[in-house]
Order: sequence, then structure tokens, then C-alpha cells
Amino acid sequence: MIQMLTTANVTKMLRINRHSLMKIVEAGGFPQPIRLNARTYRWNEETVASWLREKEQCSTKTSQA
Repeated sequence: MIQMLTTANVTKMLRINRHSLMKIVEAGGFPQPIRLNARTYRWNEETVASWLREKEQCSTKTSQA
């Protein structure tokens, strides 16, 4: 079963506020959410986890250089 994350879940994981999250999404820097209605979004947990792993790998490569 696909697990979905709320905006609150994602902002807590990233340690940013909702406004910052939406700006990053709009700029194409974070996976697009599934929009349930005008104010309700959900993110696929695996998609977010993959994005985080990718960012961690990039960060590790940068710090090793």
C-alpha cells in the first residue's frame, strides 16, 4: 500500500515551513504533490524518501571533494 505524507509531515522532515516548501515545489526543486483540493496536498512517501537519499548522496560527494 502506498503511504502518503501530509504537508505537515514533509515540513517536519525537512525542517522548513509550509511557505518555503511550496516555493521549492513551484521552483521544481522538490517532487510535485498530489493535490486533493485547493488546500490539501499529499506526497508519496517513497518519492520523498528517494529525493532525500539523492540530496544526501550529493551532499556527501560535495563534502568529500
